[in-house]
This record gives sequence, C-alpha cells and structure tokens, in this order.
Amino acid sequence: MNLLEHYVTNITYEEPIEKNCMLFFKVVCDVDCYGNKEVQTELLLTEYDYEEVKSKGYYLA
Repeated sequence: MNLLEHYVTNITYEEPIEKNCMLFFKVVCDVDCYGNKEVQTELLLTEYDYEEVKSKGYYLA
C-alpha cells in the first residue's frame, strides 16, 4: 500500500482528545487527495499528523 498526501484546508473545528495517555486531535476540515475532495470531513489525527498538517498542509495516509 502506498502512502498518499491528504491536503487539508478550511479547518473549522479543532479539539484535543486524550485517550490511553496519547494525544489526538479531532478536526473538521476539507480534504483533497489527488482530486478526491471531501468537504467538512471529521478526522481523528495523531499528534504527529496534526503537526504535519499545521506545518506542511498535508498528512500521509
């Protein structure tokens, strides 16, 4: 399986969630993966993926 870049735009909601001593982020945003666009999708991102979205604008999945 190949990893693809999921570009994140229009973040409308962010909420940190802690489960089993790990930090996750619940995010509602628009996602574009090579033309497959999803509007106002709810994502559950790890702390690392969330930092990637904030710095680069995408995460790998």
